[in-house]
Amino acid sequence: MPVITAPLDSNLHLDTPDSDELFPIREVSRLTGINPVTLRAWERRYGLIQPTRTESGHRLYSKADIETVNRILDWIERGVAVSKVGKLLARDDQQAQAVRAERAERDAKHKMALVFRAYLGLSSRWANAGEPSRVMDYQVWCGPAMGAFNEWTRGTFLEKPENRRAEVVALNLLYGAATHLRAHALRMQGIPLLPGEAVCAPLELNRLHELLNAKPA
Repeated sequence: MPVITAPLDSNLHLDTPDSDELFPIREVSRLTGINPVTLRAWERRYGLIQPTRTESGHRLYSKADIETVNRILDWIERGVAVSKVGKLLARDDQQAQAVRAERAERDAKHKMALVFRAYLGLSSRWANAGEPSRVMDYQVWCGPAMGAFNEWTRGTFLEKPENRRAEVVALNLLYGAATHLRAHALRMQGIPLLPGEAVCAPLELNRLHELLNAKPA
């Protein structure tokens, strides 16, 4: 009897920063076409997927989990009973790992790339999960946000990294967000704003304290 195998390319999932995004069950259902009841059954009855949980108990699925859901669906559509899918997934994962290991042994650069990519993905997950044994490895990925922040602070006192204390940065972000929300509320009421009125440049800490402690007129 011929052995059915899934394409190895579909199993070459590597932990990367991009894979850290989490999705609620309703979004996974929309993306995969599998209803939430079935997703829960695949988890509870067969152990095919293991989403993370929030403190309130809500399921959150990674991109790897969604990939697994699609692989499960592929096997079922090929006539395999859901009770047998787990062994097939495990076998395919082993085959994919063997392929990666073989290439890594032949190519030192590829091996180092796999190590770096795995570490970068895990370090972000450890930070998000608050893993106490990996505090020294925590990394929080904020590339686009950091780029926007650098652009916002260009030409101001916050352009210099040594001035970026937690308090002054946090208060500037809060004050800037409040300014933009206020401007949006005014526009929604039909009140026109002059160009630049909603622009909020970084402020020194003493000025921020003055504004926060000022009494309403």
